[in-house]
Amino acid sequence: MSTTKRSPWIAAAIVLATLTATFVAAQKNPSPDVLYQRAVQKEKVDGDTKAAIDLYKQVLAASGVNQKLKAQAQDRLTVLAAQSGGLLTDRSICSECTGTRPMVSISADGRYVAAVNSGALEIRDTITGKVTRPPGTMGLTYAPWPLLSPDGQQVVYASTDHDKDGRQTKQSLWVVANAANGKPRILVDNPEYPEFIPGAWTRSGKDILVAVSKPDSTWLLAWVSISDGTVKPIKSLGWRFNPMMSRPGISPDGRYIAYSALTNPPSSSGRLRDQPRPLDNAGASPNLPRASHVYVLPVDGTDEIDLLEGVSINLAPVWMPDSKNVLFLSDRGGPYGIWSVELKDGKEPSTPVLVKAGPETSTIRTIGTTNSGSFYYLVPETQVAQFSVAGLNGSKPQEVNRVTPNPIIGASPQWSPDGKQIAFQRQKLQQSKLVNTLFVYSLDSAVERPYNASINSTWNPVGRPLWFHDSKALLQLMQDSKGDKSLFRVDLSQADLKGAEFKQVVANLDSVPFAISSNDKTVYIYARGPNPSSPGFRVDPIVAIDISSGQRMDVSNVSAPSNIVLSQDDKTLYMTSCCDRIVAVDAATGVQRQILKLQGPEFFNNGRLALSPDGKILTAVSATPAKTEGLAPSFQLFQVGVDGNGYRKRADLDSEPERLSWSKDGKLVVPSRSGLIRITADGSNSEIIKSVISSDVSVSPDGSHIVVASSEQFTLVLHALDNVASFLKSSR
Repeated sequence: MSTTKRSPWIAAAIVLATLTATFVAAQKNPSPDVLYQRAVQKEKVDGDTKAAIDLYKQVLAASGVNQKLKAQAQDRLTVLAAQSGGLLTDRSICSECTGTRPMVSISADGRYVAAVNSGALEIRDTITGKVTRPPGTMGLTYAPWPLLSPDGQQVVYASTDHDKDGRQTKQSLWVVANAANGKPRILVDNPEYPEFIPGAWTRSGKDILVAVSKPDSTWLLAWVSISDGTVKPIKSLGWRFNPMMSRPGISPDGRYIAYSALTNPPSSSGRLRDQPRPLDNAGASPNLPRASHVYVLPVDGTDEIDLLEGVSINLAPVWMPDSKNVLFLSDRGGPYGIWSVELKDGKEPSTPVLVKAGPETSTIRTIGTTNSGSFYYLVPETQVAQFSVAGLNGSKPQEVNRVTPNPIIGASPQWSPDGKQIAFQRQKLQQSKLVNTLFVYSLDSAVERPYNASINSTWNPVGRPLWFHDSKALLQLMQDSKGDKSLFRVDLSQADLKGAEFKQVVANLDSVPFAISSNDKTVYIYARGPNPSSPGFRVDPIVAIDISSGQRMDVSNVSAPSNIVLSQDDKTLYMTSCCDRIVAVDAATGVQRQILKLQGPEFFNNGRLALSPDGKILTAVSATPAKTEGLAPSFQLFQVGVDGNGYRKRADLDSEPERLSWSKDGKLVVPSRSGLIRITADGSNSEIIKSVISSDVSVSPDGSHIVVASSEQFTLVLHALDNVASFLKSSR
C-alpha cells in the first residue's frame, strides 16, 4: 500500500526533474524569441543599450530565427546605433553600372565604377553618368575583375583567350587609361600564369597586388609592376584558394594583406567540387567538407594570421580606412551577410560583428570601401524582359514617338506581316505556378490577348513565333514537361474556342523554324547533325516540312549554317556557313552556291544576315580580330549582291546588333550602342537616332514603327553603406 501511495510523488519528482533540466537547457541555449524579449527588456526597462545591442545581434545570428523576427531585431539595432551616434544608412547607387557579373571595382572617392558589360570595359562616372569605353577593350569575351586605380584614372583587367571550341586557355593582364582614346597596354602574358585576379593598388601606384594561378591550378599572391609587368611572388596558397573567394586586399596603411582561403588545404587539384560557393543559398557551409576563413598577412609574406574561428564560409575581405577593421561576407549567421572583425597591429582579432544581414533568397557581393568609409556592395535582382513600340517620325527622322506609354512585359517580340500585331511571350500564373504564355498585342486597339492558356499545363512556347503571311495565324515551337518539343499552328481567329487554337504540325522537333514559304504551305528548319569525329565544323541538314501533313523533306546539308533567310520567290535559302562565308541553297534541288568568302582574319561572329525587300542585296555584320592579342574585335556592316557581286562596306559599328531589319521602303535599320542607324539601300543617306540605344530593335514591315526590346536578365544593383565606422564603434 505504501508503495502505491508514494508513486504519485515519485512521478511528480520525475516530471519536476525533467522540467528543471529543460529549463536549464533553455537558459543555456535560449530561443530567438527569448533572446528578443531579453533585448527589449534591457533596452526599454533596464536602459542598458550596450546589453540590448548585444542581445539583438544574438537574435540575428541565432539558428532558426524567422525572417520577421530578424527584421524586428535589425530595426531595433539600427535605431540603437543611431541613438548612440552610429547611424548606418544604405544608398542605392545604380542598377545599370555593373553589368551581370559581380566583378566590379570602385575608385577611392566613390566616383568611378569599372565593370565589364556586354563584352566591353566600362568606366562610369556616378556623378555625371558619363560612361567611358576605351576602344581597345570592346568585344571582350570574358574580362573578369577590372580594378580601378585609387584616383579612378587607370584600370587593370584580365583578358581571356579561348580555343576554337570555346574553352578557356589562358589570361593576360592589361592596364588602360580611363579615357575615350585609352590604349590598352599589356602587363603580363605568360603561360606560367594562366589566370589573374587583380586585388589592389599599392599606395605608390607602382604595383598591384594580384592572386594568380599556376598551371597545376595552385594559386599564389604576388606583386605586379605597372611599369614593366614584373611578377614578384609573395606567398603560395596552394589549392586553398579559388576565384570564388574574391580579391585579396591591401590595408590603407600599406602594411597588411587580407584574403580568404580554405582552413584545411586539399591534397590534390581535384579540389573544386569541395570548394565553398558563395552563390549558394544560406546554410550551405555545414554540408561542405571544408570551411574558409579570412587571413591577414604582412606584406613581406610572413606569419599568416587566421582572423576567425568555427566552421563557416567567409569570403571577400575588404579593409576599412582605419586599417584595423576588415569587412567580409559570411554565412556564419545563416544567409550570407556582411560581418566585421577588428584587429590591432595585424593581430588579436575581435569577435566578429554582424554589420548587415543578407537576403534569404540571394547573396550580396562585397566591392570595397572608399576613403570616407562608405562600404560598397552588390545586391542581385532579376530584370524582366520587356519591349516598347515607337513610331519613326518622317518629318523629324532623329526623333521617335513612343506608341506604348509604358513598356510591355514580355520576351521574343515578333511583328506580324501587316504590321498591326506583335506576338510575344510572358510568364503567367496558372494553378499556382508560372508558365510561359503566348500573347498577341494589337497596335490598333492597344489590347493584348493571351492564347495558349488552355494547353499550358502540358506545353510552353519556346523561341520567337513565325507568322503566316496573312497575319491570321502563326507557328510556335512548344516544349512539354519532359523537354520534348513540337511545332504547333496557332489560329488567332479561334482564340475563344477552348483548345481549338492550337494544332500540332510536327512532333520531335529540336530547333526553332526560321522561314515560311509565301503560300504558307512549307516551313523550313535546320536540324542538329552529329558532332564531327575529327576537328572541323558540324554538318546540319536543312529540312522542309509540309505544314498540312507534317511530312519532312531534306533540302541540303550545310556546314555550320546560321542566320538563314528565304527569298521572296521561295526558290533560295541564304545563310552564313563555317564562320567565314555566305552560301545560297536551291530550295528545290539542294544545290549550294558560294556567294562570298570573307578575306583574311575577318569572320562571322553572329553574322546577322538580312535580305533587302527587292531580294537583290544581302547585308551582314562581320568581325575583325584586333592586331594586338587580347584586344576586342571590330565590327563592320557590309552588303553584297545575291549574285556575289557588288561587295561594299556600309559602316563601322561600335557593337554587334542582335538583328538587322529591312523596311519595305528600302531602309536598313541597325541597332548599336551609339543609337539606331537607318541607311537607304543605295547608301545615299544615313542617319542616327541617338534616343534609341539597344542591341535588339526590329522595324515594322512598312518602316513606320520599331520595337525596342530588352531580354530578361540578371541585374546587380550597386549599394553603399554609410557611417560604417561609427556603427562599428557603437556596436562593440
